[in-house]
Formats: sequence, structure tokens, C-alpha cells
Amino acid sequence: MLATAHRMPERTVVGSLLGGSGPSEAPTPSGPTRAMRFLAPTLELLRSPFGSALGPVVGAAERIGEELLDVASRLFGHSDRAVLSDPDFAAMFIADLSNAGQLRSVAHDLALFSRHWGFLLEEVVPPIIVWQGLADNIVPPSHGHHQASRLPNAQLRVRPGEGHFAGFAEVADVLDAAREVWAVETLEPSTD
Repeated sequence: MLATAHRMPERTVVGSLLGGSGPSEAPTPSGPTRAMRFLAPTLELLRSPFGSALGPVVGAAERIGEELLDVASRLFGHSDRAVLSDPDFAAMFIADLSNAGQLRSVAHDLALFSRHWGFLLEEVVPPIIVWQGLADNIVPPSHGHHQASRLPNAQLRVRPGEGHFAGFAEVADVLDAAREVWAVETLEPSTD
């Protein structure tokens, strides 16, 4: 989403970043993302073999969906359990894993996140709403704060007690916030 907003600012009215990992280039918060830039060459070499090794897991995702949800619930933490237990979200989550090759894409995501993104956050002009769950076990809350501080036209919306899927927990809030910015950004200038 940030790359699209950067490359096509004239076509981007507003963007929402939901628990997004920050860029690995400095300055960035300490933690796993900063370490990823040192792993970039290794991740580039291993992403295809790693993705292929996950292929059988992807094929089995539909058959072992409940078990995958249980593992995800433990990995993401207590704060995301309510979202993961929602039947509609669970069905979408399992479908993503089995149909879209979501597990294979993890290897490619890691390689891409470890590279320079080709732009700086300061160069992203359109309004961006940064949503961050303060109990996110996957993307540390410092990433949301950091990105919002570097994006020139950002709003930071923190969600106390919510985790990585905070945006799914309160979809109406996310959409309403985007509509509010959209309404302001698309107002026609007065002819009076």
C-alpha cells in the first residue's frame, strides 16, 4: 500500500496501514526488522527453496484448518484470539492459507522486507492512517509509531489490548476513518 501511495499519489486519496512492518533501512526501531537487512542476501537465496518446502503445508491447510488456527492463536497471542475465533475470519484465514499460497508468500515477504523499499517513508505524500495494536506479538508497536512519525501526512491510531489483527477486530472503525479522510480530501473547492 505504501509503495502504491508513493508511486501513484495522484490516484491515492487515503491509505490504511494495519499492523504493518516498518522498513529495514535506518532509521528504524530496534528489533527483528533492523536485523533483517543483515539477513537480506541469505533470505534472497533461500526464499524459493523455503517457499517450496512450505508447499505441502499449504496443500494440507484446508484439512488441518482447526489445528492451524490453534497454532496461529498461540503465535499471535491472547489479544488476537477473539478475531481468530470469529467463524467468518477463521474461514477467510484458512481459505487464504489453502488457496492463495499464503504460507509460501511468507518466504518472499521476508526477502522483500529485508531490502530497501526503493523509497523513503518521508516521500509518501497521500494521507496514511497507521493502525497499531499495542499487544501485537508479530509487529512491535514501535513500528507503527515509527512509521507514523516519518510519514508526512499520517494519523496514528493505536488499539490498546489488541494484537496483530486489530484492524479486523474493528473493521467499521478502519473504514469510517478512511471515509472521513476521503471526504476531506475530495471536497470540491468552493466557487463562491
